[in-house]
Amino acid sequence: MAEVVSPAGILPHIPDNLTLAQFILDAEHVRKPVRKSGAWIVDDQSGRKIGLEELRARTYGLANALSIRYNIQEDDVVFDLQSKSF
Repeated sequence: MAEVVSPAGILPHIPDNLTLAQFILDAEHVRKPVRKSGAWIVDDQSGRKIGLEELRARTYGLANALSIRYNIQEDDVVFDLQSKSF
């Protein structure tokens, strides 16, 4: 894992054993805002509010659909930011 240096000082640990969806939707982190309830996303045109449970369900639904369509299995790497070939 790359070392991250900040002029602000020591940064909190960033977990590297979670997916992005797990980190945003489920994980506890010292820098993550605490949301008890309410909207996570608001549609600009309609004003429709989307909460955590719907966001989580849609995220995991998308992951399942991509898994089925492209035969992505657990622990498969689909994009490697450290790769020099992209």
